[in-house]
Amino acid sequence: LENQTGGAVANLSIESSLKNSRNKVLESQTDMVFLSYLPASKRTCFDIIYVDPPSGWSSYSLSSPAYSVATSTQPDLEITSLDRSYNSSNGEYTLSGNVWNNGSTGVSLVKVVGSLYDRNDKILGCAYNYINASPPYLYSNQSRSFTIEFYGRDFSNVDDDKEQPDGYIP
Repeated sequence: LENQTGGAVANLSIESSLKNSRNKVLESQTDMVFLSYLPASKRTCFDIIYVDPPSGWSSYSLSSPAYSVATSTQPDLEITSLDRSYNSSNGEYTLSGNVWNNGSTGVSLVKVVGSLYDRNDKILGCAYNYINASPPYLYSNQSRSFTIEFYGRDFSNVDDDKEQPDGYIP
């Protein structure tokens, strides 16, 4: 999902629909994007999961994203000490590092969204995790570690990755 609005957006959501061979909608759902805030010209990933999809579905469609204009101050978070690892025995890929709060105020619900890409810039995986703190809060000039694990397939063809820190200023 790429923000082509020219300004920052917040509260992004996407509606998906599963359809049968006659193009009849069998089931729809709306899912929030992992990031709470997306700057102009940036992109992020999202997951849509149907736990129990209807029988007979043969195609899907995605709506244009819904969003609001970002009006609040966004946290000044930075990824540091990034490490990438691939486990050839099980195909898993791991991103780990630290999130640093450069801002003058604390940030709550701090998480990192990670995206994996192949050499053609095709998305291979999307996941997120909160920082290793309970609660996931960062004070000004504080750093905490994070780990994001990608599993469920072989990620041996990862060529690039992107990490996006996120959180809320209370």
